[in-house]
Amino acid sequence: MGQFLEKLREKGSQVFHDIPSKGFNLDHVVIHESGIYVIETKTYSKPQRGESKVIFNGESVSFNGHKENKKPIIQVNAAANWLAEMLLESTGRQFKIKPVVVFPGWYIEATSEAKFTNAWVLNPKALPTFIGNSKKQLKLEEVKMASYHLSRYIRSYVE
Repeated sequence: MGQFLEKLREKGSQVFHDIPSKGFNLDHVVIHESGIYVIETKTYSKPQRGESKVIFNGESVSFNGHKENKKPIIQVNAAANWLAEMLLESTGRQFKIKPVVVFPGWYIEATSEAKFTNAWVLNPKALPTFIGNSKKQLKLEEVKMASYHLSRYIRSYVE
């Protein structure tokens, strides 16, 4: 996952890995002019035969059409809410956080319902393109401010 995120750093993004909190951590946070993204990486073993497809319907994911799982979406939305609250407390500014779940090695298929949800479910290879092609949401000063406050939080975190 890191190699894909480093491509974003070359384009001015601030990238943070493994942000701690009480009882959980955020895998990755990207702060870019197109927004702030909290990224959760989910690694699942692929089947020995057949497709390796994650289907995202806006509320849950299923693997090759079997057994829906809402937990990754619930988790990343909770992480986005936590980050928004932490930045609000630290900066006094409300930032919209984009929740993203990535499944390395899996083909991702989103249903039409998925377009109406806030979360993205992607293959890591697609993430830099999605972030880079998204509409600009933040001024450079806001990117710097959010990055500064998140890095200050990380440095001062004590469990």
